[in-house]
Amino acid sequence: MDHEIYRIKLSEKMENKTFADVSGLVYKHNKSIVFAIEIKTNGKTIIRLNPSDFVISNIVENDIYVYAIQTGIKIAEEIETLEMTPEEQNKYLNAKAAADKRTKEQENQDNDDSDMDDHEIIEKKGITEINDAVDDDTD
Repeated sequence: MDHEIYRIKLSEKMENKTFADVSGLVYKHNKSIVFAIEIKTNGKTIIRLNPSDFVISNIVENDIYVYAIQTGIKIAEEIETLEMTPEEQNKYLNAKAAADKRTKEQENQDNDDSDMDDHEIIEKKGITEINDAVDDDTD
């Protein structure tokens, strides 16, 4: 009853291991049950349940995630950095925090822009001239 399903970025240290090996390592490390994998390749997202013999490669390029049953988000974060050295963990977590900050800033910017009309957006972005053709388009 205390468990939830999480979608977790897979640690780069799991490169060239089978799904079964990764599932075993995760269970041994923190008792989480990894039951599926998500891979983005050739513009498609593929999710497979328990592909035990599948060899995981190109983790970064294929934006690979796993789905796991566990007790909380802290456990999920452990899977993201599984088998990383403390230095590698710090580097990874700092890069993740910076990316999250950029995403949040972009979302805030998009929300601010959605409250403005087209002329205000153009002025805000530093464009001082408005193409008269836009206004004349109703002719």
